[in-house]
Amino acid sequence: MLPMAEHRYCVRHLHNNFKGKYGGRSLKDKLWACARAANIEAFEVAMTNIKEENEGAWKWLTEVPFHHWTRSHFKTESRCDLLLNNMCESFNRCILGAREQGVLIMLEMIREYLMRRLQSKRDDMVSWGDNRFTPKIYKIIEKNKKLSGSCYSTYAGYDEFEVTAFTGSKYAVHLGNRTCGCKRWDLCGIPCQHAISCLNRLGYSVEDYVDKVYTTNNYKKAYSGIIYPMNGHMIWEKSGLVMKPPTVEKQPGRPKKRRRPEMPDMVEKESEGVKSLSKKTQLTVRY
Repeated sequence: MLPMAEHRYCVRHLHNNFKGKYGGRSLKDKLWACARAANIEAFEVAMTNIKEENEGAWKWLTEVPFHHWTRSHFKTESRCDLLLNNMCESFNRCILGAREQGVLIMLEMIREYLMRRLQSKRDDMVSWGDNRFTPKIYKIIEKNKKLSGSCYSTYAGYDEFEVTAFTGSKYAVHLGNRTCGCKRWDLCGIPCQHAISCLNRLGYSVEDYVDKVYTTNNYKKAYSGIIYPMNGHMIWEKSGLVMKPPTVEKQPGRPKKRRRPEMPDMVEKESEGVKSLSKKTQLTVRY
């Protein structure tokens, strides 16, 4: 499905598979460092750290295509650096009640929910006024502006700079191409602290260098469509077709509604010869 689209793995789910063989806080942090690395050089350093601690864990990760789970290998056209599928999880939680119903009622409940959500998003836009970008983008810009105070930029000419960070690391920035050696600007389309340092040096507006995908106009276009209201089925035109019941084979057990809790989500307790893991779900083992 959608073979030409970029497909990514949720890093939380990747770690759930990884920790089955290679657990521990240290390896978890190092895996996330690999996933968050925005450039290949930083990714290779993070992978080397894993290899030095556990070569088996390093080999396990090398067998997972890098372009599916680490920012350093993501394509830049999508202007997206997300590592989690939280949007899908949030939507799934919103339709839990609908999923308990029959197919027709379920679809009707989801339709009504989406109708309300689209309009609520349009209502939110009213408070933005004439702002050029959405509120979240301004928060990211302000955060990067503060970080840019610790960067020193050297102008090389023709919109090209060499920026020295407070850590001593150096990055080449090209304002015309909207690129930075750290790759964060390339990946998400929002000027990083190194780029903002250069823009401030020339007195340029940071907003002029934010990708147009984040403008309020494009946001409004995304929510411009509506789900049209419908009359109740009692006043629908009669088609004359006979509705036949579907062939249903009952599956064993109850359908699952919630994701299975992982081990870190549980708290281990031990008392009077009984060890238990508890949070929302409790597993008790007697010994």
